[in-house]
Amino acid sequence: MAFPRFLLALLLRWLAAYRQIFGRHPVVNGILIAMAVVLASLLVLNIEWVADLGSMNEGGTTKRLLRTGQAGLWFGKAATLVIVMVSGLCAPWWLRPLPRGPRLPRDAAFPRALFRAGLAAALVFAAWLSWPRLSLSIYNDEEYCLRSYIRGEVEEGRDGGLRFKPATWAHTVWANPIGNNHVLFSVLSRLSLAQWRWWADADEAALSERAFRMPSWIAGLASLVLLAHLLRLAGFAGAGLVATWLAPLHPWYLRYITEGRGYALMFLFLLLGLIALLRAVETGRWKWWAGFGLAQAAMLLSYAGSVYVALVLNLASVGWLLLLRKNGTLPLRALWRLAVGNALTACVLLLVKVPWAIFQMRHLDSERMQMRVGSQWFDNFWCYLSTGMMSATDDPGNPIHVTVSRLSAEGWPMGAVVYVLLPALVLAGAVRLARSGGAGRVLAAVFVFAAPLGLLHNWANSTWLFLWYLIFALPGYLALLALGITWPDGLLEKWRWPHLVRAGLAALCVLLFAGMTRPKTAVLRSHSKESTRNAVETMRGYTDPTGKRAPGDLLTASFWSEAHLYDPHVRWLKRAPDFAAVLREAHAGGRPLFVTYAHRTNATGSNPTNVMLVDNPALFELVAEFPGLEEAQFTHRVLRYTGADPEPHLPNPLPDR
Repeated sequence: MAFPRFLLALLLRWLAAYRQIFGRHPVVNGILIAMAVVLASLLVLNIEWVADLGSMNEGGTTKRLLRTGQAGLWFGKAATLVIVMVSGLCAPWWLRPLPRGPRLPRDAAFPRALFRAGLAAALVFAAWLSWPRLSLSIYNDEEYCLRSYIRGEVEEGRDGGLRFKPATWAHTVWANPIGNNHVLFSVLSRLSLAQWRWWADADEAALSERAFRMPSWIAGLASLVLLAHLLRLAGFAGAGLVATWLAPLHPWYLRYITEGRGYALMFLFLLLGLIALLRAVETGRWKWWAGFGLAQAAMLLSYAGSVYVALVLNLASVGWLLLLRKNGTLPLRALWRLAVGNALTACVLLLVKVPWAIFQMRHLDSERMQMRVGSQWFDNFWCYLSTGMMSATDDPGNPIHVTVSRLSAEGWPMGAVVYVLLPALVLAGAVRLARSGGAGRVLAAVFVFAAPLGLLHNWANSTWLFLWYLIFALPGYLALLALGITWPDGLLEKWRWPHLVRAGLAALCVLLFAGMTRPKTAVLRSHSKESTRNAVETMRGYTDPTGKRAPGDLLTASFWSEAHLYDPHVRWLKRAPDFAAVLREAHAGGRPLFVTYAHRTNATGSNPTNVMLVDNPALFELVAEFPGLEEAQFTHRVLRYTGADPEPHLPNPLPDR
């Protein structure tokens, strides 16, 4: 059968183009060839990693994880090799020179010195406002990630003594059994803790809440700079400044840039990716296209839920580039640059995410993770997004639970503000941004449609959707709100001092927003989500995460609490017989005993006997109660054993739970 002439002609054209491109870009082609050779060599050298896939389920947890990680890394390298080879074959298209795109509007009229001074002041204010939160008690989600992926834990050894079992780097990068390992944060936090221990000459089991959370804090402050710069590039420098002042005043933002999770890093790389994309289209330079791909990968490694941002961003970018091609501004091959940027994203993600993708899939498919959202969910989400507060509380007696309904009862016109004024300003900001040009429409699409896409996908799959799973909408909300606040440009031109009037109106709006959120931000500065450390300090008088301090005669016990983080000597009351044994030991030896617990609703369901015993006034007296932040389940209670004989109060027979 003769080789089709059109295929032969296409092949000859490709060879001629490739020869020309290779001569023009020998460094790029050399890099692609070197990457292909290295990856192919690694695949051959590490073939034993996938020689016996059945052995991945043998051995202990660490060995299974290592085998799974190695096998996943092998498949990730294989997929990356395919991407590199395809990219090399397509080089004649994506390596061709690209002309400059449309110039970004930039707000040249706004004084640069004023912009920098306002931004610097906002950074100082944000740092001052958020700094106290870094040293607050670690709460349950943070503790799980710290123990599982970053630090490890102090546990009881075979000899009955305590020993520190550090988390391996395989756990940090590959482990993700329930989908909550924000990999990039875990890596940076582990490095931050190591640096702190070296500087403080501390034990390997020592813990600093501030060092643990430092990557989030730095990323959160850097995000303010990028948010201001992004809006300035889009032509709205004034709105950029307003957004940087609104952000630290927003309780949701204040909280998540000071918690040991990856959300603040996601803010940083989301904004960096948007800036890189706009600059890549404007300049056509490879450093910006590569920056876009790497920032997108870092965003997804910081928080996998931001995939909806990536989807909307790429769809909007394709539409923008097609529109630019239609009006003759950019050729169609600009799409190849976007494709290469995404190929770079894929290469980075494949090397990290393949090893634990199967665990995440099992997590999402598990029956216990099914749910549906309703009107209350929508109400709470909008209140959180717009004000950083829930609509109403499930714990009316909690003195630190600030909600929209509580502020309404105190006289604030929250109904008009939350459900009328703020939506109107956000809508005005979205319209203003969309009317500013192609770059503005891309930003508006990401800011407006990413969260609804995430909601629609989770609703269609009936998967669990906590309110903060759509936290990636927060930078966009702040940007749109600032754009809405600063819109009355044309309406003020006839005034005598339009710039001063505009600045005064913007400052007034920021001050009103600050007044509205102040009750919540004041609580956030002094209260952790869960006061576990405070509970341990009440029981022991000190905290000792290393477990090296002798406990003395004092007995401490806990259930449904992470008290073991701050007191490794604490007895874990997993079942009712464990509680009975501790009571008998304390009574027989005349030893003081303290018990702490949280998550009362869950505890009542899984450990009803334990709850019954601590509620018995003959056995225990309440010493302290530390209200939980935002949810009743995080309220910690500390109780002191009265010394009474426990036998008359123990159920007979003693149940297992």
